[in-house]
Amino acid sequence: MCRSVIACEILVGCDALDHHRPLRSGDGVEKMHAKVREVVPERNCDRSPSDDIAAIETLIS
Repeated sequence: MCRSVIACEILVGCDALDHHRPLRSGDGVEKMHAKVREVVPERNCDRSPSDDIAAIETLIS
């Protein structure tokens, strides 16, 4: 359960970073964003986030 909540928070955080480009965050945040985007593409259309959340759960486990 906690892993799912953390995965949701990471997904929403990555989406927020994408919406604020070309601004950049700190090195650690940018590294985490890059790792997430290796397994989860940017969400630029209306679709279910369930597959993205599952992929992030796997990434952080």
